[in-house]
Amino acid sequence: EAPLDERIFGRTSGEHSRLLEILDSIDGDNRGTFAANLPNDCAVPNLPAEAVLELTAVATGRGLQALHVPDFPFTLAAPLNRKIAAQAITVEAALSGSRKLFVEALLLDGSVWDPAVAGRLADELLAEHQQDLPQFD
Repeated sequence: EAPLDERIFGRTSGEHSRLLEILDSIDGDNRGTFAANLPNDCAVPNLPAEAVLELTAVATGRGLQALHVPDFPFTLAAPLNRKIAAQAITVEAALSGSRKLFVEALLLDGSVWDPAVAGRLADELLAEHQQDLPQFD
């Protein structure tokens, strides 16, 4: 019921540009389709249910409802599962302050293959963001 913060309208163009269309579709139960970042909740059965995915969704009076993709190819699911696992381990590392888990997450992501390089990268990233990640001290 409170007015929207005017700063949201000052952003550059991007994903938020369709916000008013989405809100209008929800308010009027117009059932417009949009891309939205939503919890998977089994919309794509061969990806983790708790993962947040960019899915095609219908904006209804009940909110955004993801369209289900029951035949999502395993050839696409495999690399996505790897990325999702790396993200989950990164979160676990951040919550626990475990450098070892952070290095494992970097390796699992696949962007870094050499454990020594991953260790140096982890140390550089943690040093750069030390004020925001005191649990790693």
